[in-house]
This record gives sequence, C-alpha cells and structure tokens, in this order.
Amino acid sequence: MLAIVPVGRISCDIPVCNFDRNELEIAGQLALTIGGFIIPPVVVRDSSGYKIISGHFQYHAAVAARQLNPRAGETIPVILLESENQATALSQLKMLRFAA
Repeated sequence: MLAIVPVGRISCDIPVCNFDRNELEIAGQLALTIGGFIIPPVVVRDSSGYKIISGHFQYHAAVAARQLNPRAGETIPVILLESENQATALSQLKMLRFAA
C-alpha cells in the first residue's frame, strides 16, 4: 500500500487557502528533512494520476517542499488504496475521522 508518487500527478479538492502558508512551508521543510510525513497522505488512482482522499495538509506541504527544493520534493510517499481495498480503507478512515 505504500508507494512513491510524483507530487505533480496528485490532485486535491481542498484548496491551499484553507491552510496557513507558513505552517505549510515549515511542514514542507520538515518533510524534505526526513523524506516524507510521519502520517502520509492517502490517495486513490484517478484518470490524471492520483487524488488525495486524506492528508490534504500533507499534500499542500509536499507542494511547498517541491517549491523549496524541486529535485528532493519531486516525489512523496503515500498510502495508495487499490480498487480491491478502497471501500474497507475508506470506512476505516471515516471511523478514525481522517476522511469526510
């Protein structure tokens, strides 16, 4: 389930303006330091690449990391939900209050 994906192929339906830009930049720098996030974003495949279903803040922080260091921030570790386990994983995320 853990995968490394290009940040540029991820889409997110929560706009960046919902988050504090300073916190995103700090989180992006921290992600560059350790190579990702302690709690990685959760994505599913879609027609253009991947879509965030949980971890919108981490995604936007990854975009900030990519701006800070394009080479090191090109990819991000994510939890990739494949079609056979999406329903179960989404139920778990909702129960844990990580998804709407």
